Amino acid sequence: MADTKPAIPTAMAKSAPTVGWLEDLGYYDDVGVQCMRTLLYGAMGTGKTTLLATFPGVFIIDTDAGGMTIRKKHVRFVPCYEAKGIIKRVLSILAAAKSHNPPFDKGDIKTIALDSISVFSNSAIVDLIAQTGRDPMEVKAGYDEYGRLLNVQLAIGKLLKSLSREYNIVVTALPTVDKDENTGSMIGGPLLVGQYRNLIGADFDEVYYLATEGTKDNVKHVLYTSKTSFFDAKTRIGGLPYKMEDPTYDKLAKFL
Repeated sequence: MADTKPAIPTAMAKSAPTVGWLEDLGYYDDVGVQCMRTLLYGAMGTGKTTLLATFPGVFIIDTDAGGMTIRKKHVRFVPCYEAKGIIKRVLSILAAAKSHNPPFDKGDIKTIALDSISVFSNSAIVDLIAQTGRDPMEVKAGYDEYGRLLNVQLAIGKLLKSLSREYNIVVTALPTVDKDENTGSMIGGPLLVGQYRNLIGADFDEVYYLATEGTKDNVKHVLYTSKTSFFDAKTRIGGLPYKMEDPTYDKLAKFL
């Protein structure tokens, strides 16, 4: 019987691109890629910055000057407080991490954190208005600015995904509650300017909602790994409890 195996067309064989992805081949159970890509959101005072500071080798892109709570910890940060130029500044930091340029060349940075993306999104829309030569104090953002903001936030999400192959990624956000126009139910999620607030969850493996319990001297920070009240949460780490008191990286990482 004649061999019926289809031959690869000569033109296709000659035009086949050189392999550019083979060096990236990996296995999900390889301990070298067990980094966490985590979104922490909750009201002020719920322990978001405290938790991210427990991650190993933390480098914080600080947009909201919230480091007072971890002032006794030797944690590196870059201030990004000015709205004008904040997009370029944040992207340049992430590009340096991807290229292993200083200070990411020594190997002691294990975690990159953006604290917080809620403040970043507010500053970024101001930055985009200013880039057009208009005064953000005098005009409102238009369709073009919101479209560009979505592109910026999507680009940052992709960069963070890429970086999560070698760094833990932690992003913090404030919460918001909106009414679903179709069902009328209330839905809670991270607070962001623009449409990326509906997409951000897909860019993270872990989305935790943080809250507090107790009063006065008996307040505890609590982390939820699944929906609680209006607020969505999720985990892709098997075995994590629904609720964790006084969460730390070590408590989470033991389930990896």
